Amino acid sequence: TVMYNRAAANFLASVNDQERGRDAREGYRRAIREFDAVAEHAHLAGEACYYRGMARRGLAMAEKGQDPREALEKAIEDLARAVESTPKNGKAWSGLIQARIALLQAQQARGASPDAEASRALQDCGKALDIDPGNWRVVQQRGFLRVATGDAEGALEDFAETARLIGSTPGWLQELIDWAEQNRKPR
Repeated sequence: TVMYNRAAANFLASVNDQERGRDAREGYRRAIREFDAVAEHAHLAGEACYYRGMARRGLAMAEKGQDPREALEKAIEDLARAVESTPKNGKAWSGLIQARIALLQAQQARGASPDAEASRALQDCGKALDIDPGNWRVVQQRGFLRVATGDAEGALEDFAETARLIGSTPGWLQELIDWAEQNRKPR
């Protein structure tokens, strides 16, 4: 547990650094190495895979000017292992979907078709919501994916459900609603 706590502290410090605009790459790399060691302990493997996947995703986003697709694919592998070992863990599902969305965006930025990744992410949303229909993060992520794949009407339903689940419409959610409205097809 000491090793796990150290790895988690490095991961959280890196997230904090990145949010404050500081270079978080070395902290993410250190956390990944430490979670590699923690993942060897069967009783911590699921949590270690989750945090290592999130650290890989963070590193991919922090590596400005680099193609993040390979790092995001590794993050997805880790997060899929976390979901496999703890299938009722909403945090793991949300992390997996987040990484798939990041990969989809990276593919779009490089001119590649994101259709297969979007389909996998939407399938993951369905599985996660079968387990926990009240997971507002997954509902919101599905809405994001729906706008990205041309289903603005479905996205608006998801964003309304997200607002209902969290009990308000914060600014970030209103921005998503506005984005979906702008992408609505005329009738």
